[in-house]
Amino acid sequence: MSAQTTSQKPLVFHRKAAEVDGRMDVHYNEPRWDDCYRELESVEKDYGSQSLNTVTEAFNVGLTTAGTSYYQDNGVLFLRGENVRMLDACAGSGGFLISVYEDLRRQLLSTNGDVAKRRELLKRLGRDTIFACEIEEKAARLGKLNLIIHAVDPDNARTLHQNYYFNNVCGGLKPEITFKVDFGDERREQRIGAAAFDLVMTNPPFGKAVKRESILLDYRFGHEIRTFKTKPSEKKPRNSQDSEVLFIEHYLRILKPGGKLLIVLADGVLSNSSAKPVRDYIREHAVIKAVISLPTETFASTGSSIPTNVVYLRKKRPGDEQGDIFMARADAVGRRANGEPSPENDLPFILEKFREWQAGPSDLAVDQP
Repeated sequence: MSAQTTSQKPLVFHRKAAEVDGRMDVHYNEPRWDDCYRELESVEKDYGSQSLNTVTEAFNVGLTTAGTSYYQDNGVLFLRGENVRMLDACAGSGGFLISVYEDLRRQLLSTNGDVAKRRELLKRLGRDTIFACEIEEKAARLGKLNLIIHAVDPDNARTLHQNYYFNNVCGGLKPEITFKVDFGDERREQRIGAAAFDLVMTNPPFGKAVKRESILLDYRFGHEIRTFKTKPSEKKPRNSQDSEVLFIEHYLRILKPGGKLLIVLADGVLSNSSAKPVRDYIREHAVIKAVISLPTETFASTGSSIPTNVVYLRKKRPGDEQGDIFMARADAVGRRANGEPSPENDLPFILEKFREWQAGPSDLAVDQP
């Protein structure tokens, strides 16, 4: 590939669609505010507030990468009054949800025009736009509290957190979820299911084995089909499956055609030979838009040194074909291994190059290492 970068800048290039083989990796109820803050301090002490800060900031390039396309189309649709829905089924402390909420709210309040329409859209933002799931109770408590506090608008502080679904058995991996909410002036049943969302932003747990049969039987990568000569075929659950594999399948199921998925994945999913069926599934069901490699210290302060990537996918629509893929390697993400802030951050440069690449033809490339 031709090169255009400097040794001081992070590795950024794009891969032609014809060059995409079996690998995808770059290297190849009404709250009381004082009660909320006390509870937040208590949960953060148990759960670790750095999880919110480190993970959200490291994933910021994914958020802004999505922003380049998501806020230019889905965001415009929302401001026009159309229903746009976002989900994180591994929501934890709610960092991604809050980022999307605050961005849309800021855009909404900055628009001129019909005050009544703006008030109605603000109401929709708190009731119909942002959804979450979580399997860990402490994480769910922290996530709900963060949504209450960051809602700012009093009405949304009563409603936004109610779309955060907690289930300590299946979490967000239940293929079809319905739950009741009470917004005071309205009671309804909310749904999280197939072809229901426009955007998913998520950081699923790495290498966490899912062993529950009721979950495994619902997923292609969770079971095998046994055939017999004398009786009908039957599903046989695997002994276990990595949670991130099941979440990839789950998210591509619940997105609408054309919907966008931004997900943090470990290197193994993108490069190990054993994960090739997963990559084949991704290519079958999605267009790969971008892969951004993160340094090993990105999640070090949370106890993980696994090499990770932000992967940006768009669920295929009829006729969609794989095009060129934007790829980059960040050597610094604004945080040191201990979680302390660092002035070194490659993500803004990568975002700038992504926007240039998306805008039109580009010779943006460097020789592959």
